[in-house]
Amino acid sequence: MPGYRFDYGGSAHILIRLTPVVEELELSRYGLRYLDLDPMFHCSDGETPWFIHRDAARTADDLERLFPGEGEAYTRFLNDWTPFAEAVSDLFMSAPGPLELGRMALASGKGGDAGARLRRILRPYGEVSREYFREERVRAPLNWMAAQSGPPPTDPISAPFLLWHPLYHRGGVARPRGGSGGLTRALARAIEAHGGQIFTNAPVREILVRGKRAQGVRLESGDTYTARAVVSGTHVLTTAQALPAEYVPRAAREVRVGNGFGMILRLALS
Repeated sequence: MPGYRFDYGGSAHILIRLTPVVEELELSRYGLRYLDLDPMFHCSDGETPWFIHRDAARTADDLERLFPGEGEAYTRFLNDWTPFAEAVSDLFMSAPGPLELGRMALASGKGGDAGARLRRILRPYGEVSREYFREERVRAPLNWMAAQSGPPPTDPISAPFLLWHPLYHRGGVARPRGGSGGLTRALARAIEAHGGQIFTNAPVREILVRGKRAQGVRLESGDTYTARAVVSGTHVLTTAQALPAEYVPRAAREVRVGNGFGMILRLALS
């Protein structure tokens, strides 16, 4: 459509807003402008709409007015699981390992029965949502947001995908001005400004390993690039397929991929 640009990969930006990446890379210098969304989410069964606002108290007040008892349940849910959600956020900012997981467990157990919390974490998130909320019109949107991470609400040990919900109120939800590509364009400008090069339409066939260290990549075209380190931002299965088999743990080869789908309506407004 003449005059319009469509954001095919359009999505809300959430996790990156809980990290210092945008500030540390000074991406605003390279054109990144975020538009904060508030309300963050619209929930409706077609008859009774409700909203998840950045302000948790406002969200709870609206829920209590529409569905008596559910606003109180929402507040209790946030109070119970904000320590866990914040511990998960902190874990994302550290190298994974047993020590970091132990610290997360200790932090997430503050203010409550750690054993009971662990039992909930090991359960399907659909069961946990039913513990807190009686109204299906409240449970369904929360379960839908948890399902964006992949597993269905019946999968065991999937509760963390629901229990990090408090982070929406902490970091908010935003979209880059001009669409999700605003982030990648700013990253590209930052890389080039520091002397880096970007190659597109250059799929990697193989990650080269020498002396038990990744030291380069070979493209589908046959071109080879060497480096002191290789950073892969692709799906874990794509990375595993590019590595020599002896360097891929069995668990990484057998990662379960969720069977999900999404629908979107795009409107061009004058």
